[in-house]
Amino acid sequence: MDDELCAAIAAQDLALIHKLIKEGKDPDALNSGKYLPLNIAVDLCNIDIIKCLVASNCSVNKRNGFGRLPLHEAAMTNKSDAVNVIKFLLDCGGLPDTTDFNGETPLMTACYWSNADSVDILATHVSNVNYQAAITERAAIHYAAMRDDARIINVLLSHGADPDLCDDDQETPLIIATRSNIVRVVEALLAKNCCLNYKGFMDYTALHWAVYSNHATIVRLLLDHGASVNEPNCLNRLPLHMAASCNAVDSAWLLLEAGAQTECVDSSGITPLLAAVQLGHSAVVKVLLHANANADHCTKENCSPLMLALEKMHINVAVDLVSVGCTLESYWENRQSLAPSGDKDFFWHMAHSDNKLTSFIKHCLHNVDTLQHLCRCTIRRQLPRSHQIHRDIQQLNLPTALKHYVAMDELLTEMKFSHC
Repeated sequence: MDDELCAAIAAQDLALIHKLIKEGKDPDALNSGKYLPLNIAVDLCNIDIIKCLVASNCSVNKRNGFGRLPLHEAAMTNKSDAVNVIKFLLDCGGLPDTTDFNGETPLMTACYWSNADSVDILATHVSNVNYQAAITERAAIHYAAMRDDARIINVLLSHGADPDLCDDDQETPLIIATRSNIVRVVEALLAKNCCLNYKGFMDYTALHWAVYSNHATIVRLLLDHGASVNEPNCLNRLPLHMAASCNAVDSAWLLLEAGAQTECVDSSGITPLLAAVQLGHSAVVKVLLHANANADHCTKENCSPLMLALEKMHINVAVDLVSVGCTLESYWENRQSLAPSGDKDFFWHMAHSDNKLTSFIKHCLHNVDTLQHLCRCTIRRQLPRSHQIHRDIQQLNLPTALKHYVAMDELLTEMKFSHC
């Protein structure tokens, strides 16, 4: 080990470096910190010291104690002279396809550290821009997709990078960028007609991940480019199920506008409405009810949305369900059928033991629905349950004000959607 030469390089004392080399110091010797003299000089981007070391016959392809070549070190820095250092190392025989101990090439390193100019020069010299690391199966484009710099993605694509390359986690660059909420990279990949509906881990598409994050801008981008709005994952959950479970109101609205199915059940028999009700996501419940989602669809255990809302004590959700025609009578019959054998007063015992539930019952008793409201609920039940219900309502032979009333637009009057 030789700390003296490395210390002189760190101090950027060129005269002392010349002196030490002339005295026989080994330019390829690791110091006590496992760093090579050339790696230290490259990290400093001091081209004069680099030339001095190369002239003394040090290897440009020797790994330091961490497995990195000088090219890896140069790819990590954002200093203005980094590109010139990379060019010099390549001209001196630097091997751009050599990997470090993690199986990563200098090109991957440059992508990870968001050095677009370094990416450009390295992509020109590698033998395969789509080379994948042995362990992770990640290529340079996967690392680039994690960084908020569309320039790097575009540079790689211009050098022939595959926008649909899949890594060991079954993720494409689009899925990675979507999960990371990086709009500019998503736009760059979509511009190259990448695969929109590729199913990765657990059969999640990019749209599933965008909805999970409730990133309305990316959701809209994916839908505008043709992403399948009703693509199920391995649990048969559609993106709309994700929106309901994650309280992703903006995403739910966009999905419904794009034709999302409100009645599809997942592998547990749960509709998007049931998923939202179960978690008490009242805003998404309002959006789904406004789209005429079936408020009578029960779980496999014969539990209706109203019953689920009351048992979870989501009183605001229960009030919304009653407002679209769900009745306490049907709840009562359903609840008694599931009550413990011989205990037909089970519901009343539960009601009197909880102030919230008692208040809800009193609310329903003192707020009798008008005949007009009951009529609009009946009209809506006769219309197809789809995202096009509002188009269907507009075709009814009714005055404009009455059409708005039948559409139940008041459900959304206090809600704001950031995508609008």
